[in-house]
Amino acid sequence: MARQSNGSAPPKVSIISEGTTFEGTLISSSDMRISGCVKGSVETAGKLVVPESGYIEGNVKGASLDIAGRIKGVINVSGSLLLKRTAIVDANIQLGRLMVEEGAIFNGECRTGDQIIDTSEIPASPEGTDNPEPGHE
Repeated sequence: MARQSNGSAPPKVSIISEGTTFEGTLISSSDMRISGCVKGSVETAGKLVVPESGYIEGNVKGASLDIAGRIKGVINVSGSLLLKRTAIVDANIQLGRLMVEEGAIFNGECRTGDQIIDTSEIPASPEGTDNPEPGHE
């Protein structure tokens, strides 16, 4: 990869593209962008971006998150979580700081502080809410 003018390496970003479905566990030490569908766990030491086309069903852990798409599961973020106006989040969240744009949809519990959410305490989804949005099957 080419170096930036200040001599440092360009930031690395792991990408799941729109139209791609991944099942399993994603772990990255760099930033991530999920424009497709992930069914499983996502963990990054950097920033996770989920644009409108992105869908994650599972546990998410990161330093910061920007969500415009849909997440269903449990979210643990050490820094800030931004829910953009198109975000649909059905999750219990543990975070440092929450920012919500008008129009975002959030269903679940939200906690701040150092306590990690125990996923075994989370009840199963009510009947009829397990289906992802059209196009994320």
